[in-house]
Amino acid sequence: MWYGREGTIEGLLRDWIKWQSSIDRKTFDQFKSVLKRLSPEDLGSLTPGDPVRIPDEPRDIPTIRHRYGIVPVTHASSGVQRVLLLAYLVIWSWQEHELAAKQIGEPPLRRMMVIVDELEAHLHPKWQRIVLPALMSVGDLLSSDLALQMIAATHSPMILASMEASFDSSIDLLYHLYGAGPTIKLEEIPFVKYGDASGWLTSPLFGLRHARSREAEETIEKAKALQLEDEPSAEAVAAISERLRSQLANDDKFWPRWLYFAEQHGVKI
Repeated sequence: MWYGREGTIEGLLRDWIKWQSSIDRKTFDQFKSVLKRLSPEDLGSLTPGDPVRIPDEPRDIPTIRHRYGIVPVTHASSGVQRVLLLAYLVIWSWQEHELAAKQIGEPPLRRMMVIVDELEAHLHPKWQRIVLPALMSVGDLLSSDLALQMIAATHSPMILASMEASFDSSIDLLYHLYGAGPTIKLEEIPFVKYGDASGWLTSPLFGLRHARSREAEETIEKAKALQLEDEPSAEAVAAISERLRSQLANDDKFWPRWLYFAEQHGVKI
């Protein structure tokens, strides 16, 4: 995708320079608009800068401008590079389709499918919570009547939480892909608003009992089991209390439930 493949694609580095230096700026303007739409709040707008030459590189290299300076794209962070490629492939695919349609004398199609695996890869949580809604909205930047269908696979609770404001059950679907013994299953499930990343982590999609460390989860489950005993010993309550103290934050929501129980059994925390 970066350096191209002969007979298939020119690659981001060549196409970027070609679009930027072309007399007809339509494609480059679309590329800039898509980048702006996909930009994260902490970096500000991602804007193409002037190409530069860098050591040990025999070609001009595009640059990207953001809040922290101007960076050759080959030196940009993995997250920025990921989004640059997403924007490039969307624009490249549409441009190639328009060209092919023109060559055969047919109007361009008005439907486009974008498939992205591991959408959250390399992205900061601030970026994860805007990237999917932003990507779903770029169709109007390519054509006023283009319908964009998005298929995105993710392990990120932030990606799912980001859809709570825009998920439309009449046209959108949520699937759970998971292993069941030696087989893989794809199950359609209702989209439920769990409110935040913790809610999504403990939902059936992710299956965690607690949105905490594994050690904290194990200790809390032991604490809950101890609370169900008829006559828990003070020594056992004190031991669990010590483990909770080392594994939970002072304002963890489990403390009110545990503090009263511990005091009832002679343990002061």
